[in-house]
Amino acid sequence: MKTDVLYCLQCGAANDVDQAACFACDQPLTDSVENEQPFLIQGRYRLLSQLGTGGFGAVYKVADTHSNDAILALKQINLRGLSSQQVIEATDAFNREVALLSTLKHSNLPRVYHHFTDPEHWYLTMDFIDGETLEAYLERKSATRSPTSTEPLLPLPELLDIALQLCTVLHYLHTRQPAIIFRDLKPANIMLTTRRKLYLIDFGIARHFKPGQTRDTIPFGSPGYAAPEQYGKAQTSPASDIYSLGALLYYLLSGIDPADNPFNFSPLRLIALPGATQLEDLVMSMISLRTERRPASIILVEGILCEIANLQPPMQSPRQPIFTPPIAPPPGSFPMPGMGQVQIQAPQSQLQPKPAKRLTRRSILGVAVAGTAVVVLGANLSKGLLPHRPQPQSVMPPMLQPASKDTQVRFANFSSSGKNAAIVYNDSFDVLAINKASSTINNSYSLQHASPYDFSFSPDGTHMLISDMAGYLSAWNVSTNTPLFSYPVFNAKGDPLTFLLAWSPDNRYFVGARSSSLEGFQNEVVLYEASDPGKVVRSYSGVQSHITSLTWSPNGAYIAAIGGDQLYVWDVQKASDPLMSTSGSVSASGYLKAWSPDSTRLACYDSGGNIQIWSLQGGKLQIQSSMQTYENIEDVAWSPDGKHLVSASPSRLTLWDVERGASLSVRAMSQFIVAVSWPKDAQGIVILDSAGVASPIDIIGGSSFG
Repeated sequence: MKTDVLYCLQCGAANDVDQAACFACDQPLTDSVENEQPFLIQGRYRLLSQLGTGGFGAVYKVADTHSNDAILALKQINLRGLSSQQVIEATDAFNREVALLSTLKHSNLPRVYHHFTDPEHWYLTMDFIDGETLEAYLERKSATRSPTSTEPLLPLPELLDIALQLCTVLHYLHTRQPAIIFRDLKPANIMLTTRRKLYLIDFGIARHFKPGQTRDTIPFGSPGYAAPEQYGKAQTSPASDIYSLGALLYYLLSGIDPADNPFNFSPLRLIALPGATQLEDLVMSMISLRTERRPASIILVEGILCEIANLQPPMQSPRQPIFTPPIAPPPGSFPMPGMGQVQIQAPQSQLQPKPAKRLTRRSILGVAVAGTAVVVLGANLSKGLLPHRPQPQSVMPPMLQPASKDTQVRFANFSSSGKNAAIVYNDSFDVLAINKASSTINNSYSLQHASPYDFSFSPDGTHMLISDMAGYLSAWNVSTNTPLFSYPVFNAKGDPLTFLLAWSPDNRYFVGARSSSLEGFQNEVVLYEASDPGKVVRSYSGVQSHITSLTWSPNGAYIAAIGGDQLYVWDVQKASDPLMSTSGSVSASGYLKAWSPDSTRLACYDSGGNIQIWSLQGGKLQIQSSMQTYENIEDVAWSPDGKHLVSASPSRLTLWDVERGASLSVRAMSQFIVAVSWPKDAQGIVILDSAGVASPIDIIGGSSFG
């Protein structure tokens, strides 16, 4: 395939460099070099290179000029030239992906930042990360593999590591309310990075499971990896993803691609591999044509794989790259199934264009840089009971050196005082000292066990709690740069627990909404004594669905949570059912971010940009006002007098009159905002961007940004 091509910035089609107009859409391609200006999509995103094409459009690597040229991936759906039915299909797939990904937070899933349209296109932007698909990785591995080899395609420890990461993210999807079925698990939809990190991409055909429905409305799936029920015979369920994972494992173990002969699997013959018999029995049960013969849940699959993994010799290095960028670009590019981001590697010299030279219409040439969009954090949500008081152990060594960070920000928050902030990455976190002019990194810490599930700053900014996805609860004294404790917490069955966390205003206690990795939901809030780790003071019950958000009122009297589509409030002093709750009026993707300073109102927001203000009146929760933005909300903060609220989206700030539910002022931002604070003694707010820089913004007269 020719690499000397000119990509149309209107539709993404590849044209010969000597063409004057795009063959697909007639867009002019021959602007004079002298008159060229950097081309910005939406007046914001500068195209750097094309990552791939397929389905109804293309994916590009772009620089976000509103966020210090942060590198992102931009997916473009091109509607021009499509039939009416194709427009419906493309739009439906796009909207499904945006709707699903906007509500999900997991370190193995892509994160959507921004979506917008023009008359002929749909766009969305996601985090960009260097990597390649499992399909591309296996093709390179197979090139050096003997055609007669009976060995697995990958070393068994590496194969099991990939399988366990897939189990983790599938379990997260299956335990949403309602459950999300991915329906298209295959090598082309799995991204791998140089650090052995896995990302699941392309949610264009994922769907919510609907209890009682006999079959899917429309059959979807990829031959060989799609379960029989995906062909319209029955409704897809978590068992369908278990089948797809089984088909993938069969391929990795045997080298026989199930796409070549769907539904026909010869018995595996795993010889001289630790745990071979157990692994063979598991995989063959997963690919059973009858759903009732497959493992009952992905967590059961994960448990067996963990047992087998424990029998294997360790990989040489957990951070050893799983692939090395080739010296020269391979001939051609990989098509993107649907709109999943599949890409190829470019020469090293093309990876970083010189900052002074802007890419313009004439300079989008050649083969693209490897990469795709991936995102953020989530975890296994489920109920748990603490069987005994754990013994805290100082298992963490002093961490005085800056940590080696994943480039993706997972969480960010200010302390109540506004004098400190923290940014949590995939494998580390920074604690920042904030003043009116800037921010500096006080300390940087490495996370020892697994990706973070949730974290909480103490109100005075001196302590940090982190719950990770391996079930460890850890604490640091961030003012003295010393770890306090780190220990695993288990339920009565011996399964690790993860926590949503919130501190009491007086720093004496913290609450955690506990979950295990088996039952699939969490519905118990437990109060712990901060000075005596593991000591349970009391617990709060009455939530019927998984808890997605947790917070403590400034006066210390109330604890609030969102569970399913309800908002719950407890009296801190009473171990009982909620003092008050709503009746199904809160978005299931809602977040409880902020109590008003007088502890009488709660601000909730969801991934769709909706803000609700709930008032505690006469022992009841009543909705006071509603506001609507048009971007994902990253954070909200109350004014010290409780009359105003500021919401931070990735590229703008909005100032609200809470009583009227009206927007007073909007300010476009050049940074990507991750957190916002409105300190009590300040006349304005402080924003924190993804680069860890804090910036003050004045509020003039309480009604507009300065």
